[in-house]
Amino acid sequence: MKYKIIDVQRRRYRDPQLISPLIDEENDRSDFDSLFDSHGHWGSEAPRNWGQPEANLSDQHFWQTYHLCATKMPKRTAMVFTLREVMELEISEICQQLEITATNCSVMLYRARMSLRLCLEQKLV
Repeated sequence: MKYKIIDVQRRRYRDPQLISPLIDEENDRSDFDSLFDSHGHWGSEAPRNWGQPEANLSDQHFWQTYHLCATKMPKRTAMVFTLREVMELEISEICQQLEITATNCSVMLYRARMSLRLCLEQKLV
């Protein structure tokens, strides 16, 4: 089943009409620029202490919030995050299946994690 999902996603991204908006969306750094100073260090707001995040995994409200936050991410970024963190695929497998480079995959994972952290901190307060 996961390979069928990957094949469908691949076909969507091969269509030139769909690729250009995705490229712009994936490469938008403006959401994260305000988090860091000019040297790349945390700005005024470092990540909060989440206490015991494992306890949130059994909380229904957490999962509803997670799904809401995941839908706000670019689709390809969300797919890479899901393949890595939920399906626990290796980066090399993800790269092979999605035909992307390891660097691109790592950047997408970073952006997905940052986006989720920001969204979850705002919504779970």
